[in-house]
Amino acid sequence: MATINTNTDKMNDIIDMLKVAPERDTSDATATASDILSGKTAYAKGAYVTGNIASKSSSNLTVSGATVSVPAGYYASNASKSVATTSVVTPTVSVSTSGLITASATHTAGYISSAATKTATTTMTTKAATTITPTTSTQTAVAANTYTTGAITVGAIPSSYVKPSATQAAKTWTPGTSNQTIAAGTYCSGAQTISGASTLTAGNIKTGVKIFGVTGTYAGPSGYVVPTATQAAKTWTPGTSN
Repeated sequence: MATINTNTDKMNDIIDMLKVAPERDTSDATATASDILSGKTAYAKGAYVTGNIASKSSSNLTVSGATVSVPAGYYASNASKSVATTSVVTPTVSVSTSGLITASATHTAGYISSAATKTATTTMTTKAATTITPTTSTQTAVAANTYTTGAITVGAIPSSYVKPSATQAAKTWTPGTSNQTIAAGTYCSGAQTISGASTLTAGNIKTGVKIFGVTGTYAGPSGYVVPTATQAAKTWTPGTSN
């Protein structure tokens, strides 16, 4: 052990002597710089060791998402770090044109401190069971975004709406002495034209005769009297009277 003469040695000499001549054998020491706080010193295995363990505090903690990072080091007291909090958001409900019902909610990043349940509903237009009778006009069976609570039935199409099997192509009809008829239920695929005559006038028809709704007024040539009595062919035998 080194002897220190406090009467003659200066203080600095005492410190130097302590560094090189410690009172205790440190050859069995196991501490290294990583076991000693930064700024602190010690002797180990006859060497003067300066620690490198960093001192840390709550300010050194970092938060990223759900992870709190705690860097290595010495914490002289409990360390904590507050994280952002959030709450459960009420979802919104939507119905697509294809009938898909979607509930969605967007939460801000953060810690949900307590359990919570949020509900949301939406009301769809409903249509009860019904039977639709076909007409000549367009009808909407079920409106968009409507929920049917029963069957929607389309009634049978009336036979009058169905194209008949008998058809009549376009034709010009010339009036005659007998009626000409298009049968009932016949589908006319073209125009049907009834011939007319510019000579069908009252002056061209014998008086008293009616043709296609036109009553004749023709009385014969001027000075000609239309007889009211007729005589069929006959052989006359002269007698004593006229």
